[in-house]
Amino acid sequence: MASLQTAAAERVTLRAIGFYRAHGSAVARHLGECRFQPTCSRYAELAIQKYGLPRGLMKTSLRIARCNPLTSRRGEIDYP
Repeated sequence: MASLQTAAAERVTLRAIGFYRAHGSAVARHLGECRFQPTCSRYAELAIQKYGLPRGLMKTSLRIARCNPLTSRRGEIDYP
């Protein structure tokens, strides 16, 4: 039963990320260029698919925390 709940939570989270990429990221693009490749939203999708929801979200949170001019170069390649 727990694995069904986890799979459902992953699907909901991935759909939310997809919605953000389709609608919310257009606003974010006006704020500046992404520092990493792939973008943080794509990184989140890949991390959740690879590691599962809890660990994938943790890795995504750490990635977002690193996204600043002091710790990363623009265009830096960083996959989960």
